[in-house]
Amino acid sequence: MLGLLGFELVSAVGTGLVLPFTAIFLAEVHGAGTTGIGLLVGAMALLGVVGSLVSGRIVRFGPRLVAQAGLFGQALAFVLVGFAPSLPTLAVTFALAGFGTGLANPQLGVILTELTPEAVQPKAFAVSHWIQNLGLGSGALLGGWLAEGLDRGAFTLMYVLDGLSCAVLAVCLFFIPLRSRGSEKTTGKRGADPADGAAAISYRGALAQAAISLVLVIQLSYEALGFYQIDSSVALLLHDLLFSPQAIGAFVAVNTMTVVVLQVPLAAWTTRVPRARLLMLQGLLWLVGYGLALLGTAGPREWAVPLLVAFYAVFAIGECFYFAALMPLVSQVTPKPYLPRAFALLSSVSGVSKLSGPMIGLLFVGSPHPLSLWALLSAAALVAVACAWRLAALTRTTTDSVPEAKPGDDAEPALSRPVEDPV
Repeated sequence: MLGLLGFELVSAVGTGLVLPFTAIFLAEVHGAGTTGIGLLVGAMALLGVVGSLVSGRIVRFGPRLVAQAGLFGQALAFVLVGFAPSLPTLAVTFALAGFGTGLANPQLGVILTELTPEAVQPKAFAVSHWIQNLGLGSGALLGGWLAEGLDRGAFTLMYVLDGLSCAVLAVCLFFIPLRSRGSEKTTGKRGADPADGAAAISYRGALAQAAISLVLVIQLSYEALGFYQIDSSVALLLHDLLFSPQAIGAFVAVNTMTVVVLQVPLAAWTTRVPRARLLMLQGLLWLVGYGLALLGTAGPREWAVPLLVAFYAVFAIGECFYFAALMPLVSQVTPKPYLPRAFALLSSVSGVSKLSGPMIGLLFVGSPHPLSLWALLSAAALVAVACAWRLAALTRTTTDSVPEAKPGDDAEPALSRPVEDPV
């Protein structure tokens, strides 16, 4: 498992090299407007959803093979992005990258479950966010340094390195031992298609459950108009306000390193707080952060850097709450027959968020009043807080109780691969 962790860290560094600077790359190197940038990022997200659906259909070929196919596809796509001569070519390469991501991510999650004892998987998934942010933050610092001069050659190098990081992970999967697919662990209850046991349960029936619908609205608000804005509209807004790529990379590193420092220490406290309340607290923290960001982008220049550093740090604390609360809350509030459908809906909402969020935010950045972006994000946080408050009221007398810690619960969690999307 430690070998997989190391390879995943390399891949995360590659992602951090390019993710915060994609919008800047498209605007400065290819002259794309905010609408064009949104469409390109949206194409990648849309093909990611398609790739995830295909990944689930072809899992019979084995998680290793499907994950490697997706990773090699990503590697090729990112290298081609670096050398793409025009926006139409970029559209094709971005779509290929999104499809490869959709293929690989679900199967990397399967590989994690085969490498991790079932008893420690919940703690492993908590620490996965820590690992992801360590790689992203390190990559963002390096990417900001490389992209400082907005030189096309530097961006080409960044995308080639990102592609190579995907290829390294794909090759190294050959050397990670997995249990036989014929074993009881992989062909018993866990290996069965979750939908088979809930054939009579429809998505409409799942959405009719008030708690499930509230969770999905919270997820959409926090992801589409929260997480997926940081690396798209927020990065481009700061660039338009004359912040250098190096400075933007440093801001992203503040965000990710705050998660690295606080994720594990906060984990013990978050297990004692009802999950719906954690999601309320996340929204309230983000409202404070958006206020700091507004002051940093609209106020005196000498206050901009400390205020934006504070914004990225506050945003990171909210992330820690989100990843500690959302998935356990879904399992907690969802009637067992509806659970497979609920997780499928979560995955779909993540895809919709990736598709729609950047396009919406970039429209605001490209408007005559770009700072209205902070009002948009604040409104989304308020919606999420209201839904979390209603969810807390629904679950207060039934399921929103947190079990007392048992001996050994505070043990150091095992390490695992980062899993971005619930699958």
